[in-house]
Amino acid sequence: MRRALTSLLMLLSCVWLCLPSHAFAKTNTHQRVEEHSGCAWITTTYDAADFPADVLLALSENGLSDYLPENGVTLSTRYDTRPEMQKNEWDIAVCVLVKDNVRWLAVLNSRQQGAWTLDLLSNHAVLQNRAYSLDADYNNEIASLGQTVDFTYPCADGSAEIYRLTWGFSDSSLWHVDCYDHVDTAGKGIRIVCDYSQGYGYTVSSLPQSGRYLDTDRTFYPCYLPVYFNWASIDDYPTTEEQARLYSENSMAFFPDGYAMVWGEVNLRQKATSTSPSLGKYYAGTLAKVLSTSSGKDAPWYELQIGSVHGYVSGVYVSRPQDESFSEQLWHGPLPVAKTVKECEFRSAKDGAVSRLPAGTEMQVMGYTDNGTLHVMLPQIAVVWQMDLNGTDGYVGKNDVEMRIQP
Repeated sequence: MRRALTSLLMLLSCVWLCLPSHAFAKTNTHQRVEEHSGCAWITTTYDAADFPADVLLALSENGLSDYLPENGVTLSTRYDTRPEMQKNEWDIAVCVLVKDNVRWLAVLNSRQQGAWTLDLLSNHAVLQNRAYSLDADYNNEIASLGQTVDFTYPCADGSAEIYRLTWGFSDSSLWHVDCYDHVDTAGKGIRIVCDYSQGYGYTVSSLPQSGRYLDTDRTFYPCYLPVYFNWASIDDYPTTEEQARLYSENSMAFFPDGYAMVWGEVNLRQKATSTSPSLGKYYAGTLAKVLSTSSGKDAPWYELQIGSVHGYVSGVYVSRPQDESFSEQLWHGPLPVAKTVKECEFRSAKDGAVSRLPAGTEMQVMGYTDNGTLHVMLPQIAVVWQMDLNGTDGYVGKNDVEMRIQP
């Protein structure tokens, strides 16, 4: 406890005595409280001099005491207004930090007044060396805690670029750009939305608008590229319609020839029938080599090779770039990432050979079996956003690893 308090005092001293070199970042310190469907939403925005003590302590306890706080916002929900509802409290702190003149985005969360845990630390989420202002608000269109943090970057011509950052479906570590606006002094411009309503891609429309994208005159560009700041950079987000179109066209080059993607959480069967024993269940985003196809009742059956394992999956759960519905299956996040919590056994899926993995080994998780093992892919070098087809696949015990959606 004494060590944590000492770190907090040192961090507070840094805030006052050594303001970050990015002091042109502007955030008005204020708090906003709103109610929606009986839920109280609280957003508190603050600058370097006004960081809440609990957030500073959380940064210190999560190993970030050598990062200087620049701006931040805490998003909170309190189910206090409806007695019949189970009380659920959740806080998310989104902090812009500076280390060695580089901006980082740190995202921490705390449930039920518990300890703060670090979900994301990325230098890909904030434009470097640009003046900006930070704000957050409850968003009626999305209606979920912590999904709207706006960075506004002024431009020399009087226009502004606004990046709305949001987090993924079930994991607050999956932050990405939800919406980009380039708006001029008359309120006109372009809006580019990271769109999951038609699959994954970019929807481009014009400003002004009264909602996220209510205009009928808009264009969707499907895209097979990573979007989350664990893998991608805000610098790569398209800011013109031409960029969105080129991203869409060029992204398919990243999809390997002769492969398909499974989606859902689908069984790999021993034979081409739904009653055949399962070889394991596989997560959406798993890449599989297509060996053959055969007819089926509702859809063709695909003979697939996932890593070193051969089996069959109904075509209902298989998607390829040439399929009309391919873009609709790109909404999912990346495959889960696992890290060994101790030295453990690794059994090769190719020949059954057993070896040992040291603690801290990272891998991607393709699926799992009924006997409590995970089918994983050990990358050649390091975990990347796409499944490493040249890696080594095998099995580890689920209790030997911790799983996350990000590395």
